[in-house]
Amino acid sequence: MNNLLKTMSLGLAGLIASTAVADAQIVLRFNEGGPNRGTRAEALQYFADRVEDLSEGEMKIDINWGGALLKLGDTAEGVGDGIADMGSVIGVYTPNQMLALLVGDLPYGASADAWVGMRAMYDLMTSSPAAQDSLAKQNTVYIANYHTTGLQIECREGITLEKAEDFAGYRMRASGVYGRVLSDLGANLVNMTYDQVYQGYDTGLLDCDAGYFYAIKAYNLHEVIDTVYRADFGQIGGFAIIANRDMYRSLSEEQQGILMTAGSDMIDFFAQLQIQSVDEMIEQLESGHYGKTVSVIDLDPAVRNALLEGTEPYIQDWRTKFTEAGYDGDAIWDQYKSLIDKYTEIRDAEGYPWNR
Repeated sequence: MNNLLKTMSLGLAGLIASTAVADAQIVLRFNEGGPNRGTRAEALQYFADRVEDLSEGEMKIDINWGGALLKLGDTAEGVGDGIADMGSVIGVYTPNQMLALLVGDLPYGASADAWVGMRAMYDLMTSSPAAQDSLAKQNTVYIANYHTTGLQIECREGITLEKAEDFAGYRMRASGVYGRVLSDLGANLVNMTYDQVYQGYDTGLLDCDAGYFYAIKAYNLHEVIDTVYRADFGQIGGFAIIANRDMYRSLSEEQQGILMTAGSDMIDFFAQLQIQSVDEMIEQLESGHYGKTVSVIDLDPAVRNALLEGTEPYIQDWRTKFTEAGYDGDAIWDQYKSLIDKYTEIRDAEGYPWNR
């Protein structure tokens, strides 16, 4: 009972402190587990600036970087409890609470494309009653989405991955569906959040990790890896900005709309940054821009196909779990696929928004 009262008190105090509107600016405390560098940090700052601009200074996002307010794995619960008003969450770190978000981690079609994947998730999470209800049960509301682009395999010196069997025995960090597939291929999974990966390499705990080009610079991984095997293996799209539902409902419709508009605008901004930065990052790694040369090698297509085929049982597993949670898992999966197809067609016919 004491813990419950403490949580309620923290949430109420935060709600009053951060959203009081009587002749005062609304300041929303935002928990961000990552550092204030890299393309995602730039996109999050864009979101915060956009909220302030659209509200003409009435609303402000106070970003607490590096998990200063909550650890990355505690963000979903902390936002639901009101310890933070908003935060960045990775669904796989709290799969029971963020089950609806995990549909974005499942590979399908062009879902590894940052713009296609994020636009599909935004439409899904803002239009699906099932997805919205699933998050509401955690006292949270979806605001916007991040995306990792395609997943790559980053390794220390001396690791060779030429066939599917080569994964066996290596100590690898990977999350969600992708970790399970690598484990099925014989990799020894090391359980850690992404902000611990550098230390994992530095201490010899890791041989490889399943990561992303945009995150290499943000987490200084170029200092500790030797090779990136370019796999473009699915994506992590269950990676979102959420808000405390009580706080969100206390806002006016106009203020709620400002948060959602800023979130949608951020998606296009972030997608452009990511897509344009991949080639730049590859060139910098291979040229020794960061003080050492890191090789980028295309993963053999047969190995990539083995990885993708390995996800099929886990796609069905998510559909089953979402159905067991009281929703129609097949229907939301079909809706997600149709949205991926929709934005793939738009991209192919019209190009990306920033190139039109």
